[in-house]
Amino acid sequence: MIRFNRNHFFFLALFSFSLLGCPGKFETKPAPPPGSFVFGGEGVEAGSHLLELPDGSILILGSAKLPGNDDYDVQIVKVNPNGTEAWTRNYRNKDREESGHSIIATSNGYLVVGFSRKSLNPGYKLLLMELDANFDLIKKREISSATFSTRKNSVVGFFNLPNGGYLCAISMEGVSFLIGISQDLNLENQRAFNSQRTSGKANFITQTKSGEFYIALSFEDSIGFAPRFGKLDANGVLLWTSRLDSVVQADAFSLFPLGISELNNGNLIVSLYSDFAEQVLLELDTAGALVNTTTLASNPQYPFLRGQLDGSIALAGYDEYFWGNSDPHQNFSLSRQDTAENISFTENFGGDSKEVLKDMIILQDGRYALVGNTQSFGKGDSDIFLVLYNR
Repeated sequence: MIRFNRNHFFFLALFSFSLLGCPGKFETKPAPPPGSFVFGGEGVEAGSHLLELPDGSILILGSAKLPGNDDYDVQIVKVNPNGTEAWTRNYRNKDREESGHSIIATSNGYLVVGFSRKSLNPGYKLLLMELDANFDLIKKREISSATFSTRKNSVVGFFNLPNGGYLCAISMEGVSFLIGISQDLNLENQRAFNSQRTSGKANFITQTKSGEFYIALSFEDSIGFAPRFGKLDANGVLLWTSRLDSVVQADAFSLFPLGISELNNGNLIVSLYSDFAEQVLLELDTAGALVNTTTLASNPQYPFLRGQLDGSIALAGYDEYFWGNSDPHQNFSLSRQDTAENISFTENFGGDSKEVLKDMIILQDGRYALVGNTQSFGKGDSDIFLVLYNR
């Protein structure tokens, strides 16, 4: 004979309750598509930037706070083409909080740019690390500036210039900067764009195949506040800007640029976020004239745009949603726009956690690579989250 005690009835009731679809903690989110990889341990790791090497391997640049260490180190993870980890290097500097935001290849090896500050010191310095071809540290330089060192920053663009120097684009709350850096890693010049809207998430600069630069920013000058489209020459000198609110016939305060990229046809694509719960994609020619307009839903938001060889546009961003009675979740979101009216697919990557997207590139073999960090709710640590996706 089978006997039931109070514990049996409790678990039977619990099982029946879960089958009824109780919202919140009894719900399970569908498994994400394959191709997701997590790197990290017990500490706090975050990926900020991707660089594909000629052999098809991928560098993930970011930062790591290891157990027992109160500060952050610059971290580089090399990933094989199949997504497995090849090696991880941490660059330690005692009593410093350091983070890597962008990495470029140079004639001698690699150059890392990020930010550094001494422990408990509120001021940030621009960090430059020169690495050889074996990723060993050759030189480290910190650049101070009263204008961009007061708050936490993000480097959203880092480029080689014809004169051997570098152009660095910095985005932070309320203001963005273009920084000129000499070949010997000294500060040469800087230009600030003061904004009345947040600019901390804007990927506001792109370099075309011809070597010129274009920007899309909301900033204030003598004429007033407006979202603008602008051109820089190959040396990073600003040539002109034009207003985007007049192009789309909207209130200047209702539009904020999220990202910009070059298309396969030589035009530029700009993502604008609207206060009216929508996004607008603007295709502009190199003189700033409107070619095409597409209106998208407000979620996901797409700061990362990449033109593709077939004329389509890859859009990557973050999708915030509520699952049951939980706190808001955030996952990676990837879409492809084939025509002005057609989104051919949208995929979300992540789980019952918060994934923060920091970069997206298209690999040589046509796959999409997305990187950021993932953090489970209720836990203080985070790991690097990489997605390699083929469609």
